[in-house]
Amino acid sequence: MGLIKVHVLIKKRHGTKPGKRVAFLVASGAVYSVAPRDLLEGLGIRPYRKRTASLANGEEITRELSDAYFEYRGAGGAAPVICGVPGTCSARKPLRPWNGF
Repeated sequence: MGLIKVHVLIKKRHGTKPGKRVAFLVASGAVYSVAPRDLLEGLGIRPYRKRTASLANGEEITRELSDAYFEYRGAGGAAPVICGVPGTCSARKPLRPWNGF
């Protein structure tokens, strides 16, 4: 698996404004994207379900999920997004993918 950093436009759905361009760390094997809750809520994106994941150390964690529209280089689509908890994302760490589910 490889990791790259890209700048992606994220918004509530296709055709809505405003959106926000943010840096994402992309992993080729990731299932979900993770974005800070305050970013998502600022775009009108609200969680509608929860998922529990088992981590490599056996710990289980539960996170809220929603859907967002992601656009990269003019191509886009809707995908699930995990509502990040404090410490998941920061100004020094790009938004990151998650293989946990």
